[in-house]
Amino acid sequence: MRIGLCSVPPNLLGTLPDCRITTFDVASLKPMLLLGRVDVVVTIDSVVALPAIPAWRRLAPGVDWFLLTATPTFPWAEQALQCGLLGFSGWPPSPALAPTLTACLERRRMRIPPVQDQAKPRAADLAYPIESAVAYIDSNLAEHLSLEVVSRQVYLSPSHFSRLFFQEVGVHFNDYVTFKRLEYAQRLMIHTNYSIEQIAFRVGYSSAAYFSNAFKRVMGESPRSYRAQQLYRQAP
Repeated sequence: MRIGLCSVPPNLLGTLPDCRITTFDVASLKPMLLLGRVDVVVTIDSVVALPAIPAWRRLAPGVDWFLLTATPTFPWAEQALQCGLLGFSGWPPSPALAPTLTACLERRRMRIPPVQDQAKPRAADLAYPIESAVAYIDSNLAEHLSLEVVSRQVYLSPSHFSRLFFQEVGVHFNDYVTFKRLEYAQRLMIHTNYSIEQIAFRVGYSSAAYFSNAFKRVMGESPRSYRAQQLYRQAP
């Protein structure tokens, strides 16, 4: 599981079993979420306020949140539950932090559903064109996703859309599409028996060779090597 420490000390959690920990500041939070780089964000409520959590969860529904607070009152805890936090703990951290977070992560592992085909696309919200574009991309990874095609979905010119996308997401449009396709391919390689060629077509590549070259360029290893290593790690 990928844990993101947002504006908290990198040595906060020590070593967690079966977890990869990444540290970043709050300025990088939105790109990390939109690029699907983390599964759980751990941060302090002075960095990301509790009332803001629902908006972040709408932006990245698959990401869970574990919040640290210096004011752990009962009303705050009630609000935390209503916001759908994975868990919370006091700040400064106590020795109970690691066991508490570990228990929350285990609950998360138990409730992760199997990989399904992508969700049906939702109608574009023109008040939030980039969020709508991101939702369209995420729901249509197998389709042709050029700058022109996606900008047309949110009624913006390609040039204006490109500038706005980079400004809000923090990465260029083509890079985002590539990252999301490869992220989905990783899930399919781990959780399905699809061949590499089948996965290539399901994530929008015209051939297994083209997909393999893109995967190796970004991930540093071939799809077959990645799959073999992941399945080996999951073996009992």
